[in-house]
Amino acid sequence: MFDLTGKHAVVTGGGSGIGLATATRLRRAGASVAIVDREDASAAASRIGAGAHRADVSDAAALTAAVDAAAAAAGPIDILVNNAGVAVEDALEEVDDEQMLRAFGVNALGVLHGMQAVVAHMPAGGTIVNTASLAGLTGFPGYAAYCASKAAVVALTRVAALEYGPRGIRVNCLCPGSVDTPMLASQPSGEIEALLVATAAPLGRIVRPEEVAALIHFLAADDCPVLSGLAVPVDGGIAAGTSVALIEAVAAHAISA
Repeated sequence: MFDLTGKHAVVTGGGSGIGLATATRLRRAGASVAIVDREDASAAASRIGAGAHRADVSDAAALTAAVDAAAAAAGPIDILVNNAGVAVEDALEEVDDEQMLRAFGVNALGVLHGMQAVVAHMPAGGTIVNTASLAGLTGFPGYAAYCASKAAVVALTRVAALEYGPRGIRVNCLCPGSVDTPMLASQPSGEIEALLVATAAPLGRIVRPEEVAALIHFLAADDCPVLSGLAVPVDGGIAAGTSVALIEAVAAHAISA
């Protein structure tokens, strides 16, 4: 079940966090994997038996060259995971063009570049999984550029599902909430965000990278080959509504005030 033996996968942003967890899981499921990262990910790739290519996904030519090299090394690409991303925090009134362009350059254009680069190497039956965000489905104060760029990923996924479907290629995206990754830890508000999730999520905890990788594995496998155009929340239940814990916390505060 969910066997990927004989499949060839490319994972962008695969050097750490969700990307590395995904590359590791796909390898364990039998796929050959090529990691693409803007940093040197050769050591991490070597540990899991994957290949490594260096490219900034916001640079279309560089990413295309990396995808071409991955295909030349291991053959047609059956699975593309567009996971590379960047967090940009700023209030709507303070966001400037440079911040917005940085968010869109990596988060949205990176996904576009990846899909454009891979289709020449992807046979019918191939699958593309894009990492969007819960922030692409709903707004969060202080994340104007990030929310906008991740909403673009959801839209690009739906258009790609329509255009690539006739080629036999499925395209889906996942929308994680806060995930316990190095990127979250490096954010100015990362610690506060992690604590908030413990209250806002009905399951009462933050999501782990390996759990996001599990959904990517499911979407990449052939066992349910009719799923395409989806934007799936991976958030501990936050998208379902207001958690009991959050209601109780607000009520306790109101009583004590």
